[in-house]
Amino acid sequence: ILDKAEGNATHINGHPAWGAAYNIGNRSAVPMQVHANTFCAFGMHLPNG
Repeated sequence: ILDKAEGNATHINGHPAWGAAYNIGNRSAVPMQVHANTFCAFGMHLPNG
């Protein structure tokens, strides 16, 4: 699960976690180290494809 960069409650390495691996079997989440803001740093597709 990737989230937008904001002040999320869960932290990893001293900053808010922007991603997590979710286990549907036991309904638990483990924060992931995401190195870039997934909502603006990776670009956007062109509307014409």
